[in-house]
Amino acid sequence: MALLALMAMAWTAGPGLSHGVSTHAGHSHHAPDPAERRDALVMLCRSGGLLAMESVSETQTNASFRTFGRVIPDPTQVLNVNAYLSGQVTQVLVRPQSAVRKGDVVAKLSSPDFLLTQKAYLALLNNEEQQAILKEEGRLPAYLSDARDNLVWWGMSAEEIDALIKNGKVVESISVRAPSDGIVTDVLVQPGQLVNAGDKTMQNFVVVGKALLRMIPSSAAPWIEAYIPADRAAAVRAGSPMLVEMPSGSPVALDIAEVRPDVEPTSLMARAVARLTGDAASAFAPGQMVQARIEVRRPPGVWVSREAVAGQGIEPIVFIEIRPGLFQRRHIEMAEAAGDYIRVSGVKPGERVVTSGKMVLEGAYRLQEKEPEASARCGA
Repeated sequence: MALLALMAMAWTAGPGLSHGVSTHAGHSHHAPDPAERRDALVMLCRSGGLLAMESVSETQTNASFRTFGRVIPDPTQVLNVNAYLSGQVTQVLVRPQSAVRKGDVVAKLSSPDFLLTQKAYLALLNNEEQQAILKEEGRLPAYLSDARDNLVWWGMSAEEIDALIKNGKVVESISVRAPSDGIVTDVLVQPGQLVNAGDKTMQNFVVVGKALLRMIPSSAAPWIEAYIPADRAAAVRAGSPMLVEMPSGSPVALDIAEVRPDVEPTSLMARAVARLTGDAASAFAPGQMVQARIEVRRPPGVWVSREAVAGQGIEPIVFIEIRPGLFQRRHIEMAEAAGDYIRVSGVKPGERVVTSGKMVLEGAYRLQEKEPEASARCGA
């Protein structure tokens, strides 16, 4: 490709434009005041297809952007699976994402107090003299019932209590069971760990409990948590449509329920959540990563493509086509982003902005700023 001939010419006349850099021969180059905003013309000869442009619109149509997210449990439906005795964890029988049925053993613990409670119950059953006294006082049925209930509070099942009575052999560890069908989301303990669940005695039923793991019941539909770049979060609202790709590849349409404004400091992402319903709820599992597209409404204003804006967040500029080969380097103000577009001031509807090749024009402009006396006309 033939070498591009680039020439940047200072704009010295015309409405709405400030004066450019002087190119009078014999004058030394004077650096512009950084506080002074300067718009300039840049001439580009034989662009060779390096530039792409689009017209600026003033519209209220919707825009969208692609992002990613993950499936999370409904935070209002998460269940703590608690141990109601203090002791030592001897076994953990599940892991995150394990499917459990109601009554499944998920962990086991041992406790000296639990062993003593069983031994005291067996001692009562084998002490005919004490039973006779309680019977004479009319308290035996209630006392036996309370003693059995105490074992239930410790977590023993009816089958385990019946086996204790029949065999006279204490249970070394207590089983912690799933309260419902569901999926385990977090395991909070490991074998060998000591847990303090509070006090539970026959005389004083104090139910405190210590969470060993968390789960969501099968009846609870999971949510989608989508990640939103911080500079796009302001345009996303509760009720904004979101398309999520299902494992089968087909999309499912959801409505965003909430936008969480806190920005994660490492990724600089905000979050939006949407509830899965119907068949889609059973197609996803907590922890699964998903692809999503979020649609945002563009309020009235002048919108330009993100690709058209250089120096975003510092000193944003765009290049406007004045005529073929002639462009204006123009400073703008950015208001908000929606999808791949930014609402700006300083550009008129219908003007054509450069979306690809900005660096070519910026290079020409910087050459002019550095060596204004070296500017040459196209074709020279």
